[in-house]
Amino acid sequence: TSPPSILGDHGGGLKMVDLSALEARLAALRRGLRLRFLWGGLARLAVALALTVAALVGLDWLIHAERPVRAIFAAVAAGGVAMVVRRALWKPLSLPMGDDDLALAVEARFPQLGDRLISALQLARSAPRTRAFNSPALVARALDEAVTACAAIPFAQAVRLPAQARWTGLALGSGALFAALAWGSSGFRVGLARLVTDRPWPSVYALDVPAPP
Repeated sequence: TSPPSILGDHGGGLKMVDLSALEARLAALRRGLRLRFLWGGLARLAVALALTVAALVGLDWLIHAERPVRAIFAAVAAGGVAMVVRRALWKPLSLPMGDDDLALAVEARFPQLGDRLISALQLARSAPRTRAFNSPALVARALDEAVTACAAIPFAQAVRLPAQARWTGLALGSGALFAALAWGSSGFRVGLARLVTDRPWPSVYALDVPAPP
């Protein structure tokens, strides 16, 4: 990480340029992105689980499968859910989110910054090692310009996740439908029980009762 401040000759005098605020904002952006990735991934997982369980129950209701067949269906379904976990949770949460990566994302979203933010971060890291090459005054001026330019930039809006609201709505809708089926359908509850037990499906009988003499 960059040092919290750089001391340089700026405008004829020494000026302390504090980068801790920028670093704190980038850290907040990183936390916010991870939380949004986690929320969106959990929403997709909830939809996948609801649809998978409903599909298993419906398929079992159609063919009244024996337990070994149901186990095969469950294994295939578990593989599909694992793919959703990898795609919707593992991959987004494992993305590199260093300060440079986030700075480039902010500059791509707000092109009026130019390359001030990424340049400031890189200069702040390299300044202590290249004192013979970099002018402290130029470094301090570049950092000061970056801090000033970023003051009015909402970092939280740098990365848009437009599908997150849609997946949240789908998760709430599928969860509500699943709860309604589990609450109002005894057959669906039997199908849920058959995912882990050998409970038989209920049978329907027609009784022909003769008229009394």
